[in-house]
Amino acid sequence: MVADPDRYLDECRSRYSPALSWMRDVAGRRGVAPWPDWPEWCWLPMAAVAGAGPRRPQDSPRPQDIGRLAALSTWWLDRAVVEVDEDLAVRHLVSPGADIRIDRERLLTGLPAWCPYVLLPPRPETVAEVYWPRGFFVHTEWDAATGGAELRLLMDTDGTWDGLQAIPVHLDQPTVRWSFQDAARVMTANAAAGLVAGAQADDPRLAAGVEMGGLVAAQVWPLVSGLVDPAGRVIGRDRPGEVLERARAERRGTRMVWPLRSRTSFWRVTAGPAPRPVLRPV
Repeated sequence: MVADPDRYLDECRSRYSPALSWMRDVAGRRGVAPWPDWPEWCWLPMAAVAGAGPRRPQDSPRPQDIGRLAALSTWWLDRAVVEVDEDLAVRHLVSPGADIRIDRERLLTGLPAWCPYVLLPPRPETVAEVYWPRGFFVHTEWDAATGGAELRLLMDTDGTWDGLQAIPVHLDQPTVRWSFQDAARVMTANAAAGLVAGAQADDPRLAAGVEMGGLVAAQVWPLVSGLVDPAGRVIGRDRPGEVLERARAERRGTRMVWPLRSRTSFWRVTAGPAPRPVLRPV
């Protein structure tokens, strides 16, 4: 099945249309009481996503859908589908088993769109049994409870809504391995406090899930690093002279309103030579 993020947006709008409208309104009220002034690199904290649709409880997202709703509502701002050139991604490969350093500031400020959908290259025939997602959404998150910064990956596992799996990377840790060790501690503490439905602090599934998340993050990290590599350039896949610009809120009276893209666009991140300007018919 070919990666198709548009169908996820359609499903998200079908499931959570009132919540999406409410979230967009709240995102335009950053720093206006009663809403906190969260960092500019976060479009809308997941704490607000979790409470979306307060007037009608039935519109609030299911717990397992909060990460999906957060990513898809943020992707809607730019609707960018990105392919990272192999020659750029291979610069960020690490030796098997080696830890990966986290460049916090570059990840927080360097993504080319609010939440790009990153395509994976075709699965090599030599790794037929290896987990190989179709792609992933990636965005930055501010944890309202701790004030910590996260990079959120939403893996497109099998082309289905339930196959969208959220993986948080704690950017306040020095490496990916440390990040998931920290995540394991948080998950265990939450389970002990009864905050994880149906799980105990010593449930082996918790540790296994966190470990799997770390392995998946490491698998796609060369693509993540390629996205924010200063040597890379984002060019239009079909129109090389096209420029990808992040959506920005527009002031309308006393309110800030976030525009939404009406169509999906396709891009390449490359370290190759700059495309030549071309004339277009008018």
